[in-house]
Amino acid sequence: MTDWHSEEPSLRIKDIVRQGDAEALDTYLDTLSPGQVARAVSMLDDATQGRVLQLLDPGDAADLIEELSDVQGADLIEEIPAAYAAAIVDAMDSDHRVDVLAEMDAVDAEAILQKMAPEEAEDARSLLVYPDDTAGGTMVTEFLVYPGSRRVSDVLKDLRSNVDEYAEYGLHYVYVHSE
Repeated sequence: MTDWHSEEPSLRIKDIVRQGDAEALDTYLDTLSPGQVARAVSMLDDATQGRVLQLLDPGDAADLIEELSDVQGADLIEEIPAAYAAAIVDAMDSDHRVDVLAEMDAVDAEAILQKMAPEEAEDARSLLVYPDDTAGGTMVTEFLVYPGSRRVSDVLKDLRSNVDEYAEYGLHYVYVHSE
């Protein structure tokens, strides 16, 4: 077998997909930079691209889609069954989710929204009404808010103990809620 790193990434991905080895695909993609993954996936035929998404865990597929242009991500997602597409779109950050859905045919986007978790679909629908070049079009719905009664030390402890989960939020601020 050829060394993974010397072989053209798109050819290696195609070979792994042909074998149907989800674990090997995930492992191999982790060895590539986001740019290499995006370029390699864009070089694959439509059927192979769809299989890549279906072999990956929805969270990993969402990460892959977020590395592509919104148009390319939408094209990929439109080619797979709505139920699986919904799991991927559910796993995306809200701003990327809306950007990709906005690039889709309205019927395809609605089919995916129907299969998504109700709260995530509602968030997406509320953001889809804004043009992408407005503040509303760049909003995210993920944020952290703590009650004003929480101690700073408790908030810091929570942030540290949930660092992996909160890393997905792309947090810049933590909000305090009080009456």
